[in-house]
Amino acid sequence: MIPAGPVSSVLWEPGRARLLRAGRLGAGLVILCAILIAFITRSEGGVSFQPAERQVTPALLAALMQEHATGALEFFAADTLLAAGYLLAFLGLHAARARQVSHLSRLSGLALAAGVVMMLSDLTENAFYVRQALAALSGSAPASDLRWLHAVTAVKEWSAGMAFLGFALCLPRGGVLQSVLRALMLLVPAIGLASLVRPELIPARGAAVILPMPFIMVWLNRLAAGDSPR
Repeated sequence: MIPAGPVSSVLWEPGRARLLRAGRLGAGLVILCAILIAFITRSEGGVSFQPAERQVTPALLAALMQEHATGALEFFAADTLLAAGYLLAFLGLHAARARQVSHLSRLSGLALAAGVVMMLSDLTENAFYVRQALAALSGSAPASDLRWLHAVTAVKEWSAGMAFLGFALCLPRGGVLQSVLRALMLLVPAIGLASLVRPELIPARGAAVILPMPFIMVWLNRLAAGDSPR
């Protein structure tokens, strides 16, 4: 945490405003990519391109890629941009709370670290699926062992829950916007836990991580406007 003072304020505040604007941009990118992903999924008949969120066999994955290889490549291109948008949004949220009292600053840092793990897990998962789609197009042999993929997917889901939980706890008290945003953020780990015993809730996890984004955009926009030079 940067110590308070005139010099640190001069050095920190312009950078903080840029991170807030980057976070706002990232949240908007998540929303746009989510819309694009929904369109791609619908055009492919509603197929799930991330079957490792449920238990899937190598044969079923190979059949999926054989039938929807081009759609899978489009889906994971958009999903990779989505992951980048999440990282920017998390950076903005961290910048919003990084200069607060020490325990909130540390908690925000841990939430950001969880967000980085979420993004890296998502990119690793995407790289695997892209490789399988390319293998289907070229006629190469598909993967025969998916155990590590299920582990990566689990890490992605749990780190997402921890990131949103941490940032929810860091939000300032008071105000309708912050209250709604906190509730939507807490919904992410809640649905993640509930889906362990109610697998039919697994599709809801994807929606839960999108719902806070419009409110993150509005909140970071307000903060950035206040921190920007006038």
